[in-house]
Amino acid sequence: MPTFFDTYSTDQYAEERSRNPCYPFVDYAELQLARWMNERMNSTTIDEFLKLDWVRCHMPSFHSSHTLRSWIEVQPSGPVWKTATIKVEGYPHVARYGEPKVIFRDALECVEYLYGHPVIGPYVSTGPQGVHTQAGERVITDFSTATLAWNMQSKLPTGAEVVGLHLGSDKLAVTSHSGDYEMHPLLLTLAGLPAAMRSKLSNSAWICIAYLPVLKFTVHASYQSILANRVLHEAMDLITENLKIAACVGHRMADAWGNVRLVFPPVVALSGDLAVDPWKLHDFQRECKKVGLNGVHMPWWRDYLFADPSIFSVPDLLHSDYKFFFDHLLPACQIAVGADELDRRFAARHKRIGYATLRRVSEVKQMTGRMHRETMRTIIVAIEGAVSPGFMRAMRAILDFLLAAQSPRHTPSSLARMTTDLRTFHHNKKAIMAAGGRGSLGHWRIPKLELLSNYVPFILTHGTLPQWSCDSVEHLLRTEAKKPFTLFTNHRRADFSEQCSRHLDRIEKMENLELYALLKIHGADIRTSLRSRDEMTAVELQDAASHGVTRTLLGQALPGTRAEFCVRSRRMARNLFATGSLSASGSTVAFNLNKQPSAEYAVDKVADVYSIADFHAALADYVQDLHLDARQRMPHTLSPDYRDIGFDHVCVWETYRIQVLSVYDDAVRMDPETLRAIPPGPKYPFGMCDPVIIDSLSADGSLVAQVRVVFKAVPRDGHVLPECLQTPLVYIQDFEFADVDEHGLPMKAADILMYKLRRRCYLDHSGAVHRGGEIVPLLNIVRPVDISPVHAARAMDRSLNELSALELPGYFWLNDMWDVEVHGLLAG
Repeated sequence: MPTFFDTYSTDQYAEERSRNPCYPFVDYAELQLARWMNERMNSTTIDEFLKLDWVRCHMPSFHSSHTLRSWIEVQPSGPVWKTATIKVEGYPHVARYGEPKVIFRDALECVEYLYGHPVIGPYVSTGPQGVHTQAGERVITDFSTATLAWNMQSKLPTGAEVVGLHLGSDKLAVTSHSGDYEMHPLLLTLAGLPAAMRSKLSNSAWICIAYLPVLKFTVHASYQSILANRVLHEAMDLITENLKIAACVGHRMADAWGNVRLVFPPVVALSGDLAVDPWKLHDFQRECKKVGLNGVHMPWWRDYLFADPSIFSVPDLLHSDYKFFFDHLLPACQIAVGADELDRRFAARHKRIGYATLRRVSEVKQMTGRMHRETMRTIIVAIEGAVSPGFMRAMRAILDFLLAAQSPRHTPSSLARMTTDLRTFHHNKKAIMAAGGRGSLGHWRIPKLELLSNYVPFILTHGTLPQWSCDSVEHLLRTEAKKPFTLFTNHRRADFSEQCSRHLDRIEKMENLELYALLKIHGADIRTSLRSRDEMTAVELQDAASHGVTRTLLGQALPGTRAEFCVRSRRMARNLFATGSLSASGSTVAFNLNKQPSAEYAVDKVADVYSIADFHAALADYVQDLHLDARQRMPHTLSPDYRDIGFDHVCVWETYRIQVLSVYDDAVRMDPETLRAIPPGPKYPFGMCDPVIIDSLSADGSLVAQVRVVFKAVPRDGHVLPECLQTPLVYIQDFEFADVDEHGLPMKAADILMYKLRRRCYLDHSGAVHRGGEIVPLLNIVRPVDISPVHAARAMDRSLNELSALELPGYFWLNDMWDVEVHGLLAG
């Protein structure tokens, strides 16, 4: 069967494109300009731009917005937009909202478009997959590894393929400060795409398939939602009409190579807000209220094979996890600890680059997603010492559950831990009640809490939860509705949805024409350039998701031409593993130091600048290989301060970057993080130094330390340094585990279930206390961690703040809840 790009060779302008692939534009440069103007400007702005004197001297072949848009309109199109009016007999609508009109594309055509598109299609999973650990445990990640995909596939004819659909929808206001205009886009993507690819919007894995009607009726307020829901379901019936037929009997469609496939497209997930109609409305509404129903008597999924609310109603981490915490758990902690005291504890934590500062949390009425996340991951160490053991056990258990739900990978063991965590919370939640944590409410009948019991079954059937989160849908609502709406000046309610649909159609046509032109200009055969998902390694799939699937396609089809940089893509996080940075062979961590160091000091000067008395002696120990393990964990140095170490100066860096691989999947690179080793000064009286985990040769395999200095030795003139001094080094001050068992292995503290740390100190000959430190290679750092002071009292030490949180206390918690990666590494 012909693919989408074959239409460029068969339409009415095929002959012109054989001579000029950019037709009707003069060349690729003009095509880029036209695409940019069409996407960013409305018609008035385009005309004004083309009338500028400089532009008149460099006039493109189109002289007006009308000409430009007429040229775009004749390009090959994807799924065609349609309009239909929905009648609600007997219930007049408010006139200013216009007729209940749905602007839509045939959903089956949209599935065909995505499935056969050369950019998206090759990454669609061709069937269920079985993945297991080396120990034989089943691994659950994407939808293709979940049981629902296997169950659906088993019911299909031989050779048929399940292409699960993920719908997203929500209503949003498109006016900024005034007006009440609302739009209700409906979005679609293929559940068989990798989760990382669907979550990155620059990959264009989502497609807008409809603008659902938003209207009001001249009826009592109690009936508004019933009638609105009736209209929504009738619109969904219209949009999914052909999908329902295909789900029953299958539909033959071409994949990215033109091969014919028999496809069954069930809806497996619905994210966002889409309501789940009777003739005697008053009686029906009264009876529905008795049992908590919304009054829809003919739901759109009633005749859709495999479609059922119990299947496609997916838990949403954005609203279920974070909103549940913010609405119920955080207030309980504020009541038990005291709002002001808890605010002080939130503020008294080590400040890190890239993370929100939590100040006056109790006064915040609306939080960003980042603040929600970091408040949730800090709450356990913040309430420690101020709540009862039962309260702590309940909070720790429920937050372990919520954090584990965000994991990108699950096994039966991890799901069993989640079940245990939820059971532990329910066994101990009475302690929260006893502390007054529920306020005036004397119960735990919370719908969001009841939904948590569905998490584990849903992960088994659908795969991990982050891939179904509303994050992508929430952002797409703005790019597919609010942003196009602001481009146009004609904001009549009856017209702006049609304007937005035409705008999205033009953008889609220009993006496809730009890709077609690039491939034809360089003479590439796209069918031979495509690689299927099965032919790619896990690293290549992750790189494609990160770099952008369009750029990846051009890089494969046009190697060496740098054509991939002609198309736009999201700003990529730097890959420190591939840019000549510091990384040992086979290591899971990479580093980057600025080419220009922050300063250069004499060796003895470093001790004064950084307030480290034993820096010179620690260097001498390192040169003699008397590191911490070699000297049997003695906390003090063994070399005298005056020993010659073979160099006199060092270059120091106050910041350095680190990038690690995911503990769940070493094909996934985490975003680089900037860490600091800043000496004491007016801004930072104690310095500002971040804690890390160090790879150690000791029995427990690792240790927690604070990096005080990052440096590299400067050789004397005419001298060559030994190999151990030719690499960047760090001076660290160590922490040790405060609680160990009879074998000397670290133990977690009861209730809070975290490791307690303390500084490793020693007494000098005069009886003064000093922190134990040593020098190790920079490459020995494993990953950054978060440690927080142990409060151990009802009232926090008021001398603590974000600058002194790691300097004044004697004991600390190794906070394994700081991120999903560390939680997976330490919390098991």
